[in-house]
Amino acid sequence: SPSRGLGDCIRDSLSFKRALFRQIKFHRLLCEFLEEGEEEGGFSFELSGPLSLFTQKQTYGLRLANFFPYLIKAEAWKVEAELLLKSNDVSLELDEYSLLKSHYNLKQTYQPKELLFFMESFNKKKAVWRASESSCFLNMGEKSYCFPDIELSKDTGEKVSVELFHRWHWGQLKTRLETLEKKEKTAFMRGVCKHIREKKELKEILAKSSLKDRIFHFSEFPTAQKLLTYLDEKKY
Repeated sequence: SPSRGLGDCIRDSLSFKRALFRQIKFHRLLCEFLEEGEEEGGFSFELSGPLSLFTQKQTYGLRLANFFPYLIKAEAWKVEAELLLKSNDVSLELDEYSLLKSHYNLKQTYQPKELLFFMESFNKKKAVWRASESSCFLNMGEKSYCFPDIELSKDTGEKVSVELFHRWHWGQLKTRLETLEKKEKTAFMRGVCKHIREKKELKEILAKSSLKDRIFHFSEFPTAQKLLTYLDEKKY
């Protein structure tokens, strides 16, 4: 039963990282992101939980154990953990050279045709912005993280990340807005579909929020012209 947590650094494709962090959510693990490793194309995080959980039949410890086979599907990884075995503190260190094999199948994140079509259409506009699939990971703080859907960039090096929220993302949008209110403003936009933009609770949140000018709305999927118009109106 880990007494502190599980620290990792992984360097793999964005789709792999998204799939991996879906598993973190699925196993209901508490995750805190660290800064180390991001400059090398990877990132570090710590999986942990309240110590009291480990006195209740090790339920949380089992969640960690069930998640571990997904982690070792990464091309490069390292784990450091402190364990309590029969009243003895033990340090555990493993990496990809430990020759561990996973019996799990970690599915890669599917990229919808609408996203590919949007980027192609956007880049045909010959605007100052170029659209591409985002390859970045954003630590939002408050044990929250984000993999943006789209990255907009200029020849000057200026970049803006775009995260899209569809009808099934209401819970995530609410959490994201609450988290971002506590952070400094960044070049980060959110697109919200019509199915949740009319929610009374969302309107109430935005009425008190400093983020309402960083949200644009769309029907089923943003159009290139819609986003370019929004960028022009907000003077990005």
